[in-house]
Amino acid sequence: MNNRVNYTLVGAFVLLSIGLMIFFIVWLMQPDDQKKMQPYRIFYKDSVSGLNVNSDVKYRGLAVGKVVNISICPHNSDEIQVDISIDATTPVKTDTVAKLEAQGITGLSYVDLLKGSETSPRLGKDNDAADEDVPVIPSAPSLISQLGKTLPEIADKFDKMLDKLDKKMLSQENLDHLHMIFANVDATTAQLNKMLSDESINDYHALMASAASAARELETLMPKIGTIASKIEAMVPKVEALAENSIQMENDATAMMTETMSEIQQTLGNVNMLLMMYENSPSDFIFKETKPKLGPGE
Repeated sequence: MNNRVNYTLVGAFVLLSIGLMIFFIVWLMQPDDQKKMQPYRIFYKDSVSGLNVNSDVKYRGLAVGKVVNISICPHNSDEIQVDISIDATTPVKTDTVAKLEAQGITGLSYVDLLKGSETSPRLGKDNDAADEDVPVIPSAPSLISQLGKTLPEIADKFDKMLDKLDKKMLSQENLDHLHMIFANVDATTAQLNKMLSDESINDYHALMASAASAARELETLMPKIGTIASKIEAMVPKVEALAENSIQMENDATAMMTETMSEIQQTLGNVNMLLMMYENSPSDFIFKETKPKLGPGE
């Protein structure tokens, strides 16, 4: 009897523990009464491919809520209405924008709220607000939509660029120039191959051997060149002295020549005077000058 009672108590305790555990888990999964959720609405003009109900809503990479509804806007069929519910403490400002971002390579998307300025007022209402009073967060075009808009323009510009390239760069004149360049390259390659032939390489090696031999001979001549330089250096004073003697001899020769010329000039003067005397009185020049006889009273 006691064993049966103990088994009953143990079974009841186990069932009660399991029930409390399930209740605790369910209670943890339920949103906290103190954690209020704020509804917001976003209108997208671009495709929302990859965005689903229960997709994450992030604020600067931090998960703050979920997507609760995706539908076509009843007032404008060109827009997609996305209803989200996020933590009311999330600092959503009037200049905050919602942007679709790709989640890795899975093809799924999430809503990313980009931070507004610090001075902007908050955007938000109470949880029990009516649908028409749900605050609207402006949307920003996603990177994929921007690429979808810009890629056709880029492709068109690239097509025009290729067309210009085909008309200008691939003209007949440029093709002729290109053929000429290739011909010059071929000629240069032939010359290079000729220069790199076995004969040219052998000539190069012979030239290098001759240069090495000349360097060795120059190395052996360097001591002799140094001795010759020393002798030349020793001869410099003698050459200078010889130059000074040559200058002195030249000065002496100049003085002697001057003296000789003076004597010659004096001799010529005497000869000239004798010639004048001969012309005036040849007899006196030959028989010497005679004194005239004195007259009476002289």
